Amino acid sequence: MSNRWITLHPKAICKVKIPTSKSISNRLLVLQKIIGNSIQITNLSQADDTLILQEALNTSTGYINVKNAGTCFRFLTAYFATTPGCTITLDGNERMRSRPVEPLVKALQMLGADIAYTNKSGFAPIKINGKKLNGGSISIDSSISSQYVSALLLSASNLNTELAVSLNGNTVSSTYIHMTIELMKQCGIDIKTHNNTIFIQPQYSRENKSIICEADWSSAAFWFGFVAISKTKELTIENLTLSGLQGDENIVQFMKPLGVHTLQTQEGLLLNYVNNCNQEALVFDMQNFPDLVPVLTVVACANQRALTLNNVSHLQVKESNRLDVLCKELKKCGFNIHHTTNSLQIIPNNTLQIKDSILLQSYEDHRMAMAFSLLSPLFSKIGITDAECVEKSYPTWWEEYEKAGATYNAD
Repeated sequence: MSNRWITLHPKAICKVKIPTSKSISNRLLVLQKIIGNSIQITNLSQADDTLILQEALNTSTGYINVKNAGTCFRFLTAYFATTPGCTITLDGNERMRSRPVEPLVKALQMLGADIAYTNKSGFAPIKINGKKLNGGSISIDSSISSQYVSALLLSASNLNTELAVSLNGNTVSSTYIHMTIELMKQCGIDIKTHNNTIFIQPQYSRENKSIICEADWSSAAFWFGFVAISKTKELTIENLTLSGLQGDENIVQFMKPLGVHTLQTQEGLLLNYVNNCNQEALVFDMQNFPDLVPVLTVVACANQRALTLNNVSHLQVKESNRLDVLCKELKKCGFNIHHTTNSLQIIPNNTLQIKDSILLQSYEDHRMAMAFSLLSPLFSKIGITDAECVEKSYPTWWEEYEKAGATYNAD
């Protein structure tokens, strides 16, 4: 991967495109594989994560390396474990091997799944021998990642009998569990919740269904950040609407006190910057919105706004340790930022002196690369390492950023 040097002269008015939601696409792919072609998916994501999952779901034996695709690893673990005839060694890159999978494996083993660690207990790689399993009542720690829960729910229709999943701990990213449940209902699966337990029947409707994947709000969030930092007069995100399915729609509310206002139009969502003289310190709870943390952090730093983000411990087990990376790289820029295990704080730096140019490390993390590129209005030029990593979720990010006024050099 190469470094990308960015010079930005923001356009006052522009239109950009965002990708389809890979979160929706990945869930629908698993459901389609289990239920069959009665589900027709339109507008499927072309992000790396989705392409990896799509290929893996058509494999039943051998070795699969999902790179650093955590969603793929967890969804595939449950799918292969509950599918008879599958004999798979599931692995990832070095970072994936450090991301915990034990809560999901333990829950599946409670159902009788044949899963073994081939190296370090609790982590990839794992060997899976798929077989038909009965349901039952299981509990799972949902305080580390919601993907464990979604993986179990998605594969529940592979089971012989009802599955009851009880969530233990302080559930993180619950909006993604909500997304999973709503998509399962759209696919004709009988799924209900009561308190902290989710009940799934193995039977499902075989009526034909056509589901259109929505535009991705996690990707849209970076354009909110762009408008807040560049003070863009008018930016339209094409084909973006509020449906309630994606939790990251909450970026609309988070960005209001940071000066970004929105208007739904026939073309999509129109963003514009409104100067807000109120500089009160902001405090946000990010327990259910981990993918919005990089954007909000960078905006607060660039605009010298006091901000505290609470309940962020689960960012330590993403594609990078995002708490560490945000603090380490943004301190290079002179920003006053620090974190504890569960909070992140930005304090305005009254003596801040912006350098002419700077090179920031992305740690091959797509959300870090996009978030750091938003700082380009502050510098004559800014460099981002391993810039191609954005293909994981937003393959056309750099082309779209060019529409907003960016020019590039590579080294």
